[in-house]
Amino acid sequence: VPMEISITQQDAVEAGAQTGRQLFVNHHLKGRNVYIECFVPNFTFSDERGKKVNGEGYMNLYVDEKKTDEIHTAAFIIKGLEKGTHTISLELLHNDSSKYHLKKTWNVTVK
Repeated sequence: VPMEISITQQDAVEAGAQTGRQLFVNHHLKGRNVYIECFVPNFTFSDERGKKVNGEGYMNLYVDEKKTDEIHTAAFIIKGLEKGTHTISLELLHNDSSKYHLKKTWNVTVK
């Protein structure tokens, strides 16, 4: 799916697929923890699985290209990252695990 990406500020990126849905992510590094806030207009985070409902779902969290968690809330914390640079990705999914084709990837460096 063709994507349009525009950087709106240093720690926030807007990605929109042709469907018109957008994913906004803010992140803040404090020590070894990454505090993440997500906003998806007209979207409800849900932990119900199975039935595909447009505008509902969850995110897969990847740290260094490995899936580490399923996220069912708009705000969460990645705790205890080791020193060094890490790649973090969030991918928005329907309740039936099909993709919305919205993904955000960025790097953080823990000192």
